[in-house]
Amino acid sequence: WDDLMREVITSLQRVGSYPIIRLLHKLPVVERYAQCPPRDWRIHALSGYNEILRKIGKEMNIPIIDTEFIISPMSDSYADLVHPKMQLAWREDNYIMRELIR
Repeated sequence: WDDLMREVITSLQRVGSYPIIRLLHKLPVVERYAQCPPRDWRIHALSGYNEILRKIGKEMNIPIIDTEFIISPMSDSYADLVHPKMQLAWREDNYIMRELIR
């Protein structure tokens, strides 16, 4: 996954784009993810993916945006537990836009 993400970023840079990395949102711990043995591995894998993204961003000098502090407190408030809606999505989008113009 590390190599694939580096390849994607390099491809974007090659055509003149300036990529940014927005870290993945962690999923809230609900019964579906907390069972033993786990029925869904994503809750455990996301932290590892974010570590890889942080490493890539640092090594390739790519800006990293982390919106976890916005999303995490309200992560169980949207229906699919993955895609924030309305006011929460607006807050995250607003934060990302402010980070981009810094």
